[in-house]
This record gives sequence, structure tokens and C-alpha cells, in this order.
Amino acid sequence: MAADSLEIPFSRDFSMSKANRNSSVQWGAVIQHYLDKVSPSTDFSDLPKPSTDLEVLQCDFMRWGYCLVADALSPEELAAATERLLDQAEAERAARVAQMGSHDANGVPWAGSRQLVSNLASKGRIFRQIAAFETRGGPLIEQLMTRILGKDLLIGSVHGVLVEQGAGLQTLHQDGGALPMPHPPYPLYANIIYMYSDFSLENGGTYVLPGSHADKTGANVVTPETDPHELIRRSPHGIVSLTAPAGTCFVSDGRLIHAGAPRKAPGLRLGNNAYYCRSTQRQQENPYVSFCALEEASPKLRRLLGFERLGFGMRHYRHGGRVPVGELSMSRPEEFSQDFDFYYSAEAAMYERATGGRTALYKGPRKAAAPQAKL
Repeated sequence: MAADSLEIPFSRDFSMSKANRNSSVQWGAVIQHYLDKVSPSTDFSDLPKPSTDLEVLQCDFMRWGYCLVADALSPEELAAATERLLDQAEAERAARVAQMGSHDANGVPWAGSRQLVSNLASKGRIFRQIAAFETRGGPLIEQLMTRILGKDLLIGSVHGVLVEQGAGLQTLHQDGGALPMPHPPYPLYANIIYMYSDFSLENGGTYVLPGSHADKTGANVVTPETDPHELIRRSPHGIVSLTAPAGTCFVSDGRLIHAGAPRKAPGLRLGNNAYYCRSTQRQQENPYVSFCALEEASPKLRRLLGFERLGFGMRHYRHGGRVPVGELSMSRPEEFSQDFDFYYSAEAAMYERATGGRTALYKGPRKAAAPQAKL
């Protein structure tokens, strides 16, 4: 057989947001057909309930692609995290470095009521404790995550989300969707959502399709040929909205089909997403560039971020005097005058347009430093 006729098995590109040659269905538009058919997860007695039993959590995770950890945060930890997230979010809006805005179906930005606070482990001690499993439920969650991703798991990204009434809807997707098909019969990524608010259908509890992570053999359910409508119709539950009290955390297989849900009730829905991966996978956020609280990081957090040696030669360093958006507070407005890297990014340009410059500022491309004269 000629070499040019061979197909490398792990080379199939596929995006759930776009139609492809094998399927005319766009996953991105599918959720619109089911918004009036979503049920609270508590309507089904067989779906996961908040638990602190490791074996129950593992069974739920394997069967449904997710589980709910009860009392992941103590009342004091929940209050501290909520206060810090609200302060940081307001300060980023005031400093005009806020990631706030959305796009319509044609990609045109408008001022939205969903704010993303990224690189959260740099922005407060309580977030570093959460990321490093150093909260009330941390030891249990760490045991579970180690079973899922191995003892050398890494933090892929940590961010906070604030969703106002009417905002929050995402397209159905899997995490780690940039991976080529076929996916291996085990998770490479797992996502944790710490619920700072009560999650419910009215409050915008995350939409999930239970059991959509894998079939009975462990193989990924989604392929480029999958008809999403057929997959949803075959489900005994359909799409459900997570229902659980504040302080609970949701742990999901990266292959689980899910979507951010719109908040119907007045007020804010607050959450903290902590995304983890196997040590062999690329992290979503590059901590060697973005993490700016290394001196405050515990040895455990450094290891989870990837700053500690994993194997021979597998160690990285950060160089250069960059100015990422670190911990900000409305009580320290003098910090807003820093020349943040954000101001020079395409992202800043997008969010400035989306909000009319109210919560984001774009200064244009950063000018290259003048070359130094050779001696």
C-alpha cells in the first residue's frame, strides 16, 4: 500500500459547533429546540444527588458522567469566595479589563450580562485553596479526581462566572473538544463547578445530558456522524438542569455533553469553574505566563499548576516583565492605573466594542521594544 494512502487514526478534526461533511446538523443550534423541554435534575430519582460517599460519587461519575459533592465548601469558605469574586469582578469592570459581553448569531458583539473572571488562582487566597483541594470537601474531591485523572493531574484553568437574569446560555459541547476523534475510552479532562449560588432551573443550573459521556464499553458517545437530536431523543431523561444548594460542587467527565444555562430569575448566579487534565495533556491556561501569585502559592498548588518537576526535563520557567490582571479590589483603586497586557489584546478590543468602553479598554497593538544597540 502506498504511504500516501494511509490515514493516521487520531487525525480526524471535528467541531461540535460546525457542520461537517458527514453530518449536516450543527450542534451549536441544537439547544434552541429543547429550551422548553428541560427538567430539573431532581425530577429523576436515579440521577446523582449530593453525596460525601466516595464510592457513590465514583459510581455516579462512571454511570452518568457526573456526580455532585455535598458540602464542598463550608459556609465560611462560601462567604469568603463569594465576597472575593464580587469584589474582583467589580474591580475589573472599574479598571476596564473586564471579560464581559456576548455575540449574536452573526458574531456581532453586544453588551452582555455574563462576566468571566479568568486566571482566578492569581486573584485571591480562597481561590488558591479551592484549586488546590484545601477546602472542607477538598480531600474527598482530590481522592475522586485522582481516581479520574491520575495522581499527577494538573490544573487546566480556573475561572469565575457571574450570570445575570437573561444571560448564560451556551451551545451544547464537550470540554476538551479540540481533541481529534476518536477519543480514548477514559476521560482526559474533568471539570469542577463550585456552586456559590443555589443551582436550579430558574437560577440557570448547568444543562447536562446524563450518560452522554460514554457507552457501556467506555467509548465516547459523540462521533462526527452523531445526530444530536437522535442522541437526546434516546435519553430517558433528555437535557436536565442541575439542581443543588450553594456549597455543592459538580464534577464532570470532560466528554459529558453540557451547556451553560440561562438564568430566568432576577439576581446573580455565581460559580467557580476549576478544570483539570491528565499530566500528558495541554492546560487550557498557560500558568507559566498568566499565574502572577507564585510567591503566595502553596507547594501543592505549584505542583498542580505544573511548576514542579514531573519527569526529567519537564520543568518550565517564566521570563519577562509582563503585567497580567492579578488580584484587584475596589478598596485599592490605585492598582487600576497599571498598564495591563489585557489592554493590548484582541480580546480587549472585542469587549470594548461589546460594552462601549464601559468595562474594557483597548489601547491598540503593543509596540515592539526598540532593539538595543550592539556593543
